[in-house]
Amino acid sequence: MENGKANILKMTDGISECLPGGVFVYHADEMEELITFNSEVMKIYGCDTAEEFRTLTGNSFKGMVHPDDLALVERNISSQIQKENDTDYIEYRIICRDGSEKYVRDYGRFVHTKEYGDVYFVFIHDVTNNKLIYEREKNEYTSLIQALAIPYENIYKIDANTGEGICYRMGSDMKERYGQRFAAGNYEQAIHIYIENDVIIEGKY
Repeated sequence: MENGKANILKMTDGISECLPGGVFVYHADEMEELITFNSEVMKIYGCDTAEEFRTLTGNSFKGMVHPDDLALVERNISSQIQKENDTDYIEYRIICRDGSEKYVRDYGRFVHTKEYGDVYFVFIHDVTNNKLIYEREKNEYTSLIQALAIPYENIYKIDANTGEGICYRMGSDMKERYGQRFAAGNYEQAIHIYIENDVIIEGKY
């Protein structure tokens, strides 16, 4: 029996190394002990060896999840895995070996096996960059909404690297004098137009 388990585990390890992203399997019981995982999982957590990863996580799924997110993660899994559904989808934070935090996306499937009993097969992906981009865009959107709520006559979003600008609000006076030259295109060019026409420069009349 033990030889059978070892052979199946070896075959599973070989397959998981060929798949894109991280793959791991753990027991669907109270301890949630890890059965196997591929090198991509170790890479996500910043570990060089399986021993480092098992030590970092306590060799359990519980140890893979950020402590502050664990209760919510387990509730989400329990609510999704039902008689009519054996898959779950969750996102949570992790703590890497160097102490940094990442966001991961987790697709799991509950399976009953003869060799290991009830287990979860999980695909995991690092989505930290996506999360950071989303948070930055959300903050920009919030700032924009707040700005629009204030009675400024003219509001622009400017890319400091390219000089390109998006006009969100233009006062009637600006529209009358400059029209679409301020509404779209290069913001620096629009500023030059404004300076030439509306700013009195000392010594130039």
